[in-house]
Amino acid sequence: MFKKKIDFLVLMVFVVLVFLSQRADAYGRELTDNEAMTAERIIEKLSILRNKKNDVSLKRMFDGDTDYDITKYEQKLLSLGVKKASSESINELLKSDRDFRTKKGMTVAYGVSNNPADDIIRTFQGVYNVWQYQTTYGGKKQTHVIFESIGKDPYLNKTQTGYIYNKISPRTREARNWISEIVKIYAYKGIGAIPILGWTPYELLEVAKPKPSEISSTGNATVVTLNTVVVQKFVFVWNKSSKNWVYSLSTNRMSASHTVTFALNVRGNAINRSFDFGPYDIRGDYDNAKAIANQHSNGFEAVRCIDSYTAYSTSMRTNKIKIKIHTPRFVAHMMF
Repeated sequence: MFKKKIDFLVLMVFVVLVFLSQRADAYGRELTDNEAMTAERIIEKLSILRNKKNDVSLKRMFDGDTDYDITKYEQKLLSLGVKKASSESINELLKSDRDFRTKKGMTVAYGVSNNPADDIIRTFQGVYNVWQYQTTYGGKKQTHVIFESIGKDPYLNKTQTGYIYNKISPRTREARNWISEIVKIYAYKGIGAIPILGWTPYELLEVAKPKPSEISSTGNATVVTLNTVVVQKFVFVWNKSSKNWVYSLSTNRMSASHTVTFALNVRGNAINRSFDFGPYDIRGDYDNAKAIANQHSNGFEAVRCIDSYTAYSTSMRTNKIKIKIHTPRFVAHMMF
């Protein structure tokens, strides 16, 4: 009888350990700070690889690393202990949001589904790569859920082309504006501008400053194409008292680049040239995600996202081209 009790207890301990190991495996192994930083860099590289705009930007981004094998990078990520999100883990995380079904947009998105996470996973499959890992910061356990674009979604990979100047006639206001122009590239987070780069058209073309009578264009005088690839993150913090995950933060980082093309005549010389800039790693509050998440682990989530990328004309005092970045408040807002 005593032996049977021992055997039963051993069996129960084994079952509990298996259950706990499966749950831990669903979230991924807990990463150290250095491992988490390495994982984030790999995810960024994967995003760039999947959404590469041109070989120049790709080479600059990888800084001499010519191994562009996506599979190898994914294997590196998995070997660190990062996991691809599952319906089980996402559902467990979203239980932390007590108002999940009633928050704006949720009811419409999920209707009367018994398991909203199933709807999420079905929608996300084939559209994003959704990664997750656990870490600890300030004594609090966190789960980071990261959306990486694979080029099929409307949110994380965007391109916008527009004119800074189209047609230019000699001795006109457009000609004078073009000569005095400084195009400034900005990213914005809320009302805060993040300066990226500024350039003067004629200096970029390496020509002497012309007179208004010396320049003309029949079209496409100065055209800019903006490119953005965004990595979106949601952070959940474990509440020891209530024993559940509390959704705390939405934040992002952005790899941005732009291309400038010229088609005009300066002093009788036809100029048709193109210039590539970037990619620029624009991080916003992404690197402070752990600290910000802990500050908002009381059920009042924070949204700290880069929200736009623009080309600004100083002569015309306006944003001529703009990409509006998706800034989801909740995980559900990654659906479309």
